[in-house]
Amino acid sequence: MRNIKFRTQFLVLVTVLLTVSVGFALFMLRTNNSITVGEVEQQKGMVGQAMDFLDMGLTGSFADILQKNQAAGWSDGAKAELLNRQLAPLLAAAGRLYPGLQMGIYDSDLDVLMDGKNVYGFGALSAYRKGEITSSTGSGEILDFIANRPTGMYVDGYRPLVRGGKTIGAIWVRANLNPIYQRQQGLQFSVEMLIILSLLVGGAGSLFLFGNFVRSVSAVKDGVKKLAWNLSYRLPSAPGEVGEIVASINDLAGQLSQSRSYNDLILASVVEGVLAVNSEGQVIGCNQAALRLLNLPEEAKAMRLVDLPADSEGVNLLRQATSGGQLVHDREVREGDRILLFTTGLLPAAGQGAGGALLMVRVITRRVEAG
Repeated sequence: MRNIKFRTQFLVLVTVLLTVSVGFALFMLRTNNSITVGEVEQQKGMVGQAMDFLDMGLTGSFADILQKNQAAGWSDGAKAELLNRQLAPLLAAAGRLYPGLQMGIYDSDLDVLMDGKNVYGFGALSAYRKGEITSSTGSGEILDFIANRPTGMYVDGYRPLVRGGKTIGAIWVRANLNPIYQRQQGLQFSVEMLIILSLLVGGAGSLFLFGNFVRSVSAVKDGVKKLAWNLSYRLPSAPGEVGEIVASINDLAGQLSQSRSYNDLILASVVEGVLAVNSEGQVIGCNQAALRLLNLPEEAKAMRLVDLPADSEGVNLLRQATSGGQLVHDREVREGDRILLFTTGLLPAAGQGAGGALLMVRVITRRVEAG
């Protein structure tokens, strides 16, 4: 991680956090689906139990009820109303025991469905319910399935009603699944919105914070580059931790500037000429003696080595030192009526290699003539 840029590390961190958030939301969604499946299975079980209750609670057949009430000669409509009243207590008891379920009993002979309150003729039933009742009474099977109809989601159970080895009708029980699926869809929508909102807010917020941080760091980087050439420059203030770094850099620049001022004073007081360049060939130190002895203009203090006059022996010796590491020690050079003594050396760098080069020059005309 040390060699990976901060930008990459930041983006990786944001990606991990968003992935965890989205993963947790998806886990909630999956858990909700599992809970929904469990609730549907519970409703199926209640439908089966309700059919068992009605089947066992109806003792005898429809004919037995009619005979007991001396209604054998009544019209079909009157018989249906009588049966509906007689079955009402059983259906009400089942409703109290299994609240929320719809249920009814179908009589094949009268071709009606009774729910304890109303009587529905077979012709008044939907094609869907007609088909299921016919299927259950004809095949003798229990049909228990989820129907996705225009009116919603239901568990419908149909059980043939058999008395004396003969199918006399069917028991119908329905569980309404709409509240379960509406709750699931509501939670699913909330989770999906949460995922989208997390991505939008997290992504936008991360980009905003990252952009601010990058701009602050870029400003610090540009400011440090300016400090390399002008120690009097000060970085603009910044908020947070970056501001603390900026303050430390400005303090350090002030100390370096003060140190350079001391060095300039020392160089100015030295009789020998001193000319120093850094590893990039920029003049970083030059006293008045060097300007006078090397015949350099005042502007040389801020120039690059390649821009200094090429006819100066001292400048050429400094170039040899910086380009190929060719150093001289106490080399005498006559220039007109003067004899100059040159010495070059390499400046240490913060890391490996050379950090620049140094030229020292002084006049030794009198000493040579005296010798």
